[in-house]
Amino acid sequence: MFSSDSRTTRRVRRGFGYITRTRWAGIYLQGLFLNGERKSIEPLSRRVSVPGWRGDTEQALQQFVNQSVWNEQAVLQTYRRVRGEAFDDPEGIVVIDDTGFAKKGRHSSV
Repeated sequence: MFSSDSRTTRRVRRGFGYITRTRWAGIYLQGLFLNGERKSIEPLSRRVSVPGWRGDTEQALQQFVNQSVWNEQAVLQTYRRVRGEAFDDPEGIVVIDDTGFAKKGRHSSV
């Protein structure tokens, strides 16, 4: 859904403003979608691929998440519009199955 050249990414980019913010937004999203239990910046920064980047990936992602100013409402509205288009079928149905969560330890069994 959020590859660097996807239609969705091109539409969402407008909300991030500067090209560098847009780039790090894509890298951050890549890290969130990759396998791995921890989605915080440190472990996420070790999983992502940043072609041509020779700097500190963790620091760059930390700066994007904590210090970047971008229009979250514009990004959220675009995301909702894109998701709405994906489900825009008068004969479609949505099935929600909450039985697929990861079970760990004795407190997660239902």
